[in-house]
Amino acid sequence: MLIILRINFPLFIEQHIEGLRQALYLTSKANCMKIFTKAFFLLIIASFALTSCVKYQINNRCCEDEYEIINTNYVLPDSFALYIPQAFTPNGDGVNDIFVPVGKRFEVEDLVIKKGRNTVYKSSERIEAYWDGGDEKDGRYSYELTIRLSNNDKLDIEGNVCLMTIGAIGSNLHDTEREKICECVMGDMINARDGVVKATVECPSNQ
Repeated sequence: MLIILRINFPLFIEQHIEGLRQALYLTSKANCMKIFTKAFFLLIIASFALTSCVKYQINNRCCEDEYEIINTNYVLPDSFALYIPQAFTPNGDGVNDIFVPVGKRFEVEDLVIKKGRNTVYKSSERIEAYWDGGDEKDGRYSYELTIRLSNNDKLDIEGNVCLMTIGAIGSNLHDTEREKICECVMGDMINARDGVVKATVECPSNQ
């Protein structure tokens, strides 16, 4: 007996091609997910590396800053002295926890802290004319400072200060970062009468 099979070749080919398309689609989709996952993790690693590099760059610039007096219509009283820390470490250990000018024959009237163009802190009265860092991250910030001299003249001052919680006393992280503190003028180094008189206790080599 002869059996003749009739096959609809166009339909047969179309069905198989469609199956092949689906297989290729699923394979391509799986490969894309693998590629996406790898790219995602690489991006995270790169972000951490970049953040670390930025912190080192920021801290290298911290200790180069000096303040600048903007206005010119003033007379400095006798024995006037003004010293402004280049960095502080607000970690609650009681050492260099706030940013505040040190000196004599003046009072701080206003203090404004900025990150870029954004104001992150502004004192509303003399008693609040210091900065404890708030919830801000480590980094380099600019400040605008107004002080009233004992002869009633005024100084408008601008400069930069670095907030550095990394490297504070008791921290076991980022030893290389901690060494940057040794290069900066910190509040505990300053005597209101004589200026910078000693090394900071936050420098690892002084602990």
